[in-house]
Amino acid sequence: MIVYIVRHGETEANRKKICQGQTEEPLNSTGLDQARSVAQQLREVQFDYAFCSDLFRTRMTIQEILKANIQQFNVVFTPLLREIDAGIDVGMPVGHFFRVAKQRGENLRTAKHEGGESRDDAYKRAQLFIRDQLFPITLKTTIDKQHIEDLDQKESIKHIEDNDHITRVLIVSHGGCICELVRALQASAHSFHLSWIYQLII
Repeated sequence: MIVYIVRHGETEANRKKICQGQTEEPLNSTGLDQARSVAQQLREVQFDYAFCSDLFRTRMTIQEILKANIQQFNVVFTPLLREIDAGIDVGMPVGHFFRVAKQRGENLRTAKHEGGESRDDAYKRAQLFIRDQLFPITLKTTIDKQHIEDLDQKESIKHIEDNDHITRVLIVSHGGCICELVRALQASAHSFHLSWIYQLII
């Protein structure tokens, strides 16, 4: 299986470096251009499965990918791929919460936004996504796992792209969630002896 992970395009909150959490922010003009650029990069990739955060900025991003792709594919929209919930810190400068938490001597993994989530909370969401959505797909793939494991990352991707039977999965999410998803993918690969191959397109 090859997993393509895409971050949504820029919003005004991104441009201003303001924390937006799970608020419904649309893409700005730059963000739309970014989404269209990614869409062109992926236009010839034939996706078997697609998963997207149900927030507006990710929906707008995947819509551009859908419009450009050579084939139509179904998308599962899920709250499991939402950005980390920033609670009352929405609207604050990016990084403010963690600077304050660090000054207080708090663990940055478990420090929780008031009324929101911690990084560990988002990690658990990513684990649920892998368990409920990705793991069942791995049972359907026909990768020669030992052969893939013997290749380096670049060769693995080339091998997969040349294999007509490999499952291709698109995930569109948010910066914070993607960080936790990649951590969870790496951990699950170790625990279950899986061969995830993923490309970050951000």
